[in-house]
Amino acid sequence: MKLQFPRLSHVDKSRLKKLIAPLYSYIYSTRIKKSGRGHKIEWSDAILRNCNISIHGHSNILKFGKGCRLRNTEIRIEGDNCLIEIGNRCCWSGILVAEDDNSEISIGSDSTAIHATIVSSEGQPIILGDDCMISKNVDIRSSDGHSIIDPDTGKRMNPARSITIGNHVWIGAGVTILKGVEIGNGSIVGCQSLVTQIIEECSLALGIPAKVIRQPIAWKRERI
Repeated sequence: MKLQFPRLSHVDKSRLKKLIAPLYSYIYSTRIKKSGRGHKIEWSDAILRNCNISIHGHSNILKFGKGCRLRNTEIRIEGDNCLIEIGNRCCWSGILVAEDDNSEISIGSDSTAIHATIVSSEGQPIILGDDCMISKNVDIRSSDGHSIIDPDTGKRMNPARSITIGNHVWIGAGVTILKGVEIGNGSIVGCQSLVTQIIEECSLALGIPAKVIRQPIAWKRERI
């Protein structure tokens, strides 16, 4: 006698994915620590493998888009009213930190990274568009991390500034991107470069500091 099992509807499959994803993450050693109150984690059907998540403060939000996959990733939120959002179908590994109050990291859909570090500080957001490709050992920070003081006035000289990276941007291995940078859609930043200023769309930039050496250009993930 042949056994027949009931077929799941689309709604039933969606509910099943939401139930399985946290279990899958638990099996693969993902740890979540929280302190404070009012935090919100939106999971969807994301799968996390060997990740560490810590959220401290109040009213912080962590969002995982549909179909995103994280592996060997550390996520830290240390402050109030911070946001870390990882878009649909992203494949990511590395370190994501939102520190101080009102800081934000937003990663667009279909973006990928290998051991990248992104740190949003002092309420200055770091925004990545859709389909960005972040290579190994990239470092992106919206703050210098410490204060530089004018000895004559006693005022701070190096406030944090936001970073915006457009859609379909390729960041090569070992690149450092500093505060106040904007990178336009479709651009490439060459390996080991230091980005300190605006790069227009569809540009190839490299060097220390990075300078545009060719424009316009286009690129694809596939090898043609």
